[in-house]
Amino acid sequence: MHMQAPDWYLYFRQTRPTVIEGFALTSEPILLAEYVQALAAAARAPVTTTAASYSGNPRDFYSREVTLTATCEERIQVELRAQQSALGPDDPAPILGDTLQVVLRAPQASYAAKLATWCALRDELAKVGCVDRTAELKPTAILDEARAAGDAETATRLAGEIAAVQEAERARAAHIESLRAERAELAAPAPAQPAKQAAPVARPSVARGFEPRVTFHGGVLEVAYGTADAAALRALLEGGAYRDATKVVLVGSPIGDAGVALLARSGAFPRARELHLGATGLTDRGARALARQAVGLDNLERLDLGEVPGEGNPIGARANSGVSDAGVDEIARSPRLPALRRIERGKEHRFPGGREGRELVEISRADGRIVESSIYHSIWP
Repeated sequence: MHMQAPDWYLYFRQTRPTVIEGFALTSEPILLAEYVQALAAAARAPVTTTAASYSGNPRDFYSREVTLTATCEERIQVELRAQQSALGPDDPAPILGDTLQVVLRAPQASYAAKLATWCALRDELAKVGCVDRTAELKPTAILDEARAAGDAETATRLAGEIAAVQEAERARAAHIESLRAERAELAAPAPAQPAKQAAPVARPSVARGFEPRVTFHGGVLEVAYGTADAAALRALLEGGAYRDATKVVLVGSPIGDAGVALLARSGAFPRARELHLGATGLTDRGARALARQAVGLDNLERLDLGEVPGEGNPIGARANSGVSDAGVDEIARSPRLPALRRIERGKEHRFPGGREGRELVEISRADGRIVESSIYHSIWP
């Protein structure tokens, strides 16, 4: 009885970084037409485009899956799937996500034909600006087929790449155990004070390993949401590869006060004019470290601190984080941040009738300059 070969699942990631400032795209995106052209060239066949309906809301963004399909030799069907984000269903210029999943459906095709299709697709997508990261899926089905077909070269390469991914995962797990021990030590109660007990410091929990995904283009350094903690940030800072960054975006990276203090003392971004720290677990403790310990941030003009501290469930930061007015005032007046012009925070109101708009306070520095402290009020949903 002939057994049908399983589908092959391939994985690609963009190398051309996407940079968005506010709601404006400031980098050159990879267009859907480029993917259509790459797939048509690899398959040597016409391509059909299918787009799902958008889902989302007008206060955030909309997204949908777009599937490109082509059928090449030996009835190998190739499906290229990408996520597309837009400001609304009628957005004329939606943006494609940075990852692609490709499925090769060829139950009756030969191994050699499927391998040739994979290689052709890899080469065409490389021209567009994508790198093959299939090993991250640990494609043991493809490895088994390569061994069965006697393709020792491909089997050896795949086995090595899969082993490297598994080793990286083991190293990440070991790092997490080390980090948990470090956090436990840091969270240990301080010696009792005769006057009062120090309040506990909230620290972001560690649920998984952290492997920073970084884009650096046009002076903009962006760490992908949720991919770096304080320990991972330390490695990025020590490398010295981003000293020319003029804008640093760490939004969503749970670096906490310890990570912000580390960044402040590092001197890693001497040309930075903007620093974005929203949703990092930052509190007044980290704000004080930034105000009192900053080194080499002489060009910093704009600082985004994320949400203000919570005022119960319906207002402000959802976790025990956020920088208070007192923390902002200390940062604004800090002589270690001589070029600072604007400090931004947000305040989310999660109930009907909450306010919207901008609240502005001017803070006078000892050197006579004014720093604007802004809070942007918004209602969700």
